[in-house]
Amino acid sequence: MNRVLCALCGLLAGCCWGHAHAQKQGKIDSLRRALTQPIPDTLKVIALGELAWEYHIHNKAKALHYAGEELALAKKLSFAKGIGLGYMDQGMTYSYHRNYPEAIDRYRRALPFFQKARKLHLIAFVHYNTGVAYGKFEDSHKAIEHFLKAVDAFAKQEDWANVSQSYTGIANSYATLRLYVKAIDFHRKALRVAEAQKNDETTAVAMSDFAATYNSLFDAYHQMAHLDSSIALLNRVRVLLRTGTVENPIMLPAVMHNLGNAYFQQRKYPLAVDYLRQALDLAGPVHLQSVVCQGNTILGKIHTRQGNYALAEQRLRQALPIARQTSPQLLADTYQALFEWAVAKGDYRRAIDYQSQFVVLKDSLYDIQKAEVAQHLGLRYETAEKTAKIDALQRENTLQRKWNYLSIVLAATGLFLSMVLFWAWRLKKRVLIQKERLLREGGEKALLKQELMERRHAQLQEELQLQTTMTQLKEEQLRQEIDFKQRELTIQVLLLEQHNEFLQNLKGHLKEMLPKATGLKAELTKLFRLLDNRMNDDKEFEKFTVHFENVHPDFFHRLRAASPANLGQSELKFCAYVRMALSTKEIAHLLNVEPKSIQMARYRLKQKFRLPEETDLVQFIQQL
Repeated sequence: MNRVLCALCGLLAGCCWGHAHAQKQGKIDSLRRALTQPIPDTLKVIALGELAWEYHIHNKAKALHYAGEELALAKKLSFAKGIGLGYMDQGMTYSYHRNYPEAIDRYRRALPFFQKARKLHLIAFVHYNTGVAYGKFEDSHKAIEHFLKAVDAFAKQEDWANVSQSYTGIANSYATLRLYVKAIDFHRKALRVAEAQKNDETTAVAMSDFAATYNSLFDAYHQMAHLDSSIALLNRVRVLLRTGTVENPIMLPAVMHNLGNAYFQQRKYPLAVDYLRQALDLAGPVHLQSVVCQGNTILGKIHTRQGNYALAEQRLRQALPIARQTSPQLLADTYQALFEWAVAKGDYRRAIDYQSQFVVLKDSLYDIQKAEVAQHLGLRYETAEKTAKIDALQRENTLQRKWNYLSIVLAATGLFLSMVLFWAWRLKKRVLIQKERLLREGGEKALLKQELMERRHAQLQEELQLQTTMTQLKEEQLRQEIDFKQRELTIQVLLLEQHNEFLQNLKGHLKEMLPKATGLKAELTKLFRLLDNRMNDDKEFEKFTVHFENVHPDFFHRLRAASPANLGQSELKFCAYVRMALSTKEIAHLLNVEPKSIQMARYRLKQKFRLPEETDLVQFIQQL
């Protein structure tokens, strides 16, 4: 029995690490024969669970069938651990087939039975698998919550390999949320734990995911330092896989491919070609089709850029049938690479054909993504509704106890307020008695003291009035300064407008003179360029920026922060003029363009800010 239990725990750990298990017919037949033998019912529960695991990838219906039988028998025996394992097997099957709400529901049901059986290691796996499901379900906050619980449980068991993997799950969740500082912090924790245990496979996984986060940083901010960090980590993984004890045949080709892709992004093509070829040699025997497809596509792009069109076509033709069988996204990337190849070669007819197929695929992918988002939103609502019902039941169980506590608090508060009121009444009465005694005994002395107090009060009132007046004066001065800066800004804009108008008029007169001045065409052409350079002079805009920032502090900083893409100087000018509430005609005049061009500028800016279609760009800029 202990041997079967240990095997099951190993299978559960395999679920956590995402290893792909092939369906083993010999083991399935052996487990079926065991179920017909006179063995204890608890062992039958374990055997049914192992059958469910063997089928969970290739046959969802059979996996759920055996997990259901496992659960029913465990409930009949009141076997708490077996009930938890039954729910766990159902959850892993649902999770693999991307039904994450059902998976999360089964994991939630499994947890109390593992707690009842006091199986801390299985509790840890429940939290880890729940975190994985929430991560796939695009609810990174809940994923982090469960990964942290998994870390705590694994640490108590001193299972440091799974602690490292849980830290990696937290890091990946923060990367999904684009909280890269926290993501890097948890990647470092995962790597420290893995290296301390000298576990080559766990260390390789931790560094590979760390490198992926640096790739995400590069995609977001386009800083080569992030790509350098990714390459450094991937090279460490490569050395570890070459010299260590890792037996996973998929990791090395994937790492070599990622290194080749990183060097391709750095335009270091000889290194990229070397690593991609090694990746293809390693990926073929293990049938890693995505690496074969992407590797050939990237090699095709490199050969296209190097002008080796025949070799580029050969690589892209090898990638195309694999992409058709593997993924629409890979197929779209391959068509895009073929389009670039055809354009570079000058074969525009084929370029148009590839471009049209690429556009159709992109539109299809966009529709699929919209459908998946809608489905995720609906599933999230259902999951949240189930969670709300559970929370409501828990609140009902504790409501009476909270009401008792509240009654005690209210009674104590009432007693305290009564004592305070009584003390205040006694104090007031004592003050009145003392005042009467002072009036009787002191007479004029008491009256004089009262008069001094009234004078002091009047003096304080005057000081307060003076402070109020000073505050009002400062506010008025501040308003005047703002008005002055606004006038300066307006004057600066008018000067720019007059400056541009003068140069435009001068340019127009010179154009009229150009046909007549046959001997001065070269000089007039130089003069046209000087006028154009003057009209686009950055110094004038720098002066304008100084005055503008005085009126609207940090506007350009907030503008750049709001845009994922870089904004050019003309786009910054356009946004500043919109912030000043200038009309389209005025902006066009200042930017030296046609009013129709302003509409196109607005459209491009909405794309750069990634604003929804219904969002008004002018209102968006005015609110920055």
